[in-house]
Amino acid sequence: MEMHTGDGTMKCYFRKSAITGLVSAVGLMLILCTGLSAQEVSSTSGSSGSGGSSSAAKQDDEVNLTGGYEIKSSIEFGVRFRSLDGNEDKYRSDLNYKAGARLFNSSFFATAEESGGKPFDSILITSSGWGGDPNGYARVNVEKLGWYKFDTMLRRFKYYNHLVNIANGEHTQNTVHNMGDFNLTLLPQNRRVKFRAGFSYDDNEGPAHTTFDYQRDEFPILNDYSTKAYDFRFGVDLSFGGFNFSVTEGYRDFKENHRWFINGFEPGENPSPNSSLTSFERMMPIDGSTWYHKLTGHKYWEGVAEVSGRFIYSDTKTDFTFSEMITGLSSNGTPIVLDEYSASGDSSKPNGNGDIGVTFFLGDKVEISNTFGVTSYRISGGNVLFNSILLGMNPASTSEDSVWRFTDYERIMNTLEGSVDVNRFFNFYLGYRYTDRKVQLQGLDEDLQSPSSSSFFEEGENTTNAFLAGFQAKPFGKKWRINFDMEAGDGDNPFTRLSNNEYTQFRIKNHFAPTDDLSISVSFEAKDNSNPGLSVSDPSDILVADVKSTSFGAAFSYMPNGNVTVNGGYNYTYLNAETDIIIPTRNFGNGIGMSIYDLRNHYGYFDVWFRPHPKVSIFGAYRISKDTGEGDEFIGPSRTIIGSYPLSFQSPEVRGTFRLFRNVDWNIGYQYYNYDEKFDVPLFGGFVSQDYRAHLPYTSVTIYLGRRD
Repeated sequence: MEMHTGDGTMKCYFRKSAITGLVSAVGLMLILCTGLSAQEVSSTSGSSGSGGSSSAAKQDDEVNLTGGYEIKSSIEFGVRFRSLDGNEDKYRSDLNYKAGARLFNSSFFATAEESGGKPFDSILITSSGWGGDPNGYARVNVEKLGWYKFDTMLRRFKYYNHLVNIANGEHTQNTVHNMGDFNLTLLPQNRRVKFRAGFSYDDNEGPAHTTFDYQRDEFPILNDYSTKAYDFRFGVDLSFGGFNFSVTEGYRDFKENHRWFINGFEPGENPSPNSSLTSFERMMPIDGSTWYHKLTGHKYWEGVAEVSGRFIYSDTKTDFTFSEMITGLSSNGTPIVLDEYSASGDSSKPNGNGDIGVTFFLGDKVEISNTFGVTSYRISGGNVLFNSILLGMNPASTSEDSVWRFTDYERIMNTLEGSVDVNRFFNFYLGYRYTDRKVQLQGLDEDLQSPSSSSFFEEGENTTNAFLAGFQAKPFGKKWRINFDMEAGDGDNPFTRLSNNEYTQFRIKNHFAPTDDLSISVSFEAKDNSNPGLSVSDPSDILVADVKSTSFGAAFSYMPNGNVTVNGGYNYTYLNAETDIIIPTRNFGNGIGMSIYDLRNHYGYFDVWFRPHPKVSIFGAYRISKDTGEGDEFIGPSRTIIGSYPLSFQSPEVRGTFRLFRNVDWNIGYQYYNYDEKFDVPLFGGFVSQDYRAHLPYTSVTIYLGRRD
């Protein structure tokens, strides 16, 4: 059921598919409840006929047995309503909850009374949000003690994105993302050997929109978005002589099959040029595969040392093609009979990653550990691009080029740490991390229609030294715990301007529990990253990227008894990013400017749960996130760009649960969302508001099977 308040009317509807699924689920549950109840009555009658005691009948009434299994299950179904005032697209991009009948949650749990002669000892099936909600999951866990363990997780996300402050609202997406993991372990309790097998899938499809810059104009383009991936893996875990080893072999197949097109004539969005599109079609399928291998090992010598290692190697190969055909008018009005691009190419990426760590125990109070890691990969690939354009009555103009690129990356990292337990109230650690990164870039460009080519070769090296320190203090034992961590380092010749060059960060946390039913935590974190660099166009220009951030948080939890729980907290995040940039101008050339981004975000929450009656429980919560940014300031001095997004988002909530019968609960709740941006978004000469207010009341019934008092 949905209510739209903008036009003063109310529209009530139920989705046919949702009602069909709801009726089917309820019918199945009622049949199951009826069958099990009949079996309970039959079992009780048999016991009474044979002189069974009343206590035995009571025990049968509390434990639902069928086929030698104890059953516990529940299903929650109901209706969500929606009343929305404001921007529908922004609401759907953030929340995307719709009105209608819903199967909110369900669970089924069966455990064997006796293990022998049964296919499984336990099975657990749960689901949440599977149906009309934007996010849903289903989980299945089946186990036979000593023989196998099977776990399945299915997830679905309905992704909607349509924001007018990005590309004038013309970059949108409305896809459904399905993911699943299936894992089987044979001999799960065996200490010597275990076998593992698994399968995963990832499927993301749906319509989208984008824009195409062509002939000095911008054109809206439709997009069929599609990505798929499948993962197969097998492994074995071995343990002998105190050593533990794990080997995994896997294969991953992935595909992308996107299509961009228009359905008819497109005049473009810029009225100045005469360009237009009569037809547009682009295809760019990608087909790739990855073989990967993983080996891990571990050994522990009690009270002496511990060693663990890991090595992962993967080899990825990708093939792709590209085709694009355009007809229309050029910017000067010349007919484009056909503008055609086609390309094909491939790439490969072998990747190796290994690390080994050793820890020595010097008595009961001192530990020294060292971890050494190596990462290396190479990316090699190229393509041949062909272009043919036929304008008006002129002969076709063609070009054919070959492009090849190669990247070689190596990184070694070593971390040395030592920790000391001074006493049961205080311990500390010190550490040092060294990182060395090397990269080589090579390229070759060839014009296949003329004997001309160009190549390049670049290399760089980056070395980082970081110092680590921290401590944990317990001034009053378990009542008060203080944790402090810090890291400071610098790098030389970063590959990108925003890499860490000179940075310092530290964090302190306090956890205080003055009583058994009250806990308080306070934290503070600060980061400072400064990264000077040189301009490529003018090496004499020194450009700096400076990012500073701090955050403060406080929270408490109060549980005086089993009938009341109160939680609350506040977090403040400050971030200031200042980056020197090159601003090109038509009359005065390039000049140095500055880009500034400010974040001043306040987040607070408070929630309470209480049970005023054994059959009634009530939950209430209020959450607010407010970023003040730079307030009204969005234009700075000359050549300065200031970016901030002042906004607020509030979401109060209340719900109650009432136990109507032994196996039936009635739930009723209300959620409110209030999103408010301080500034409207400029769009095509006007302004558009992305604010919205959404009311989401709901009611549901939960039916239990096997619930005990």
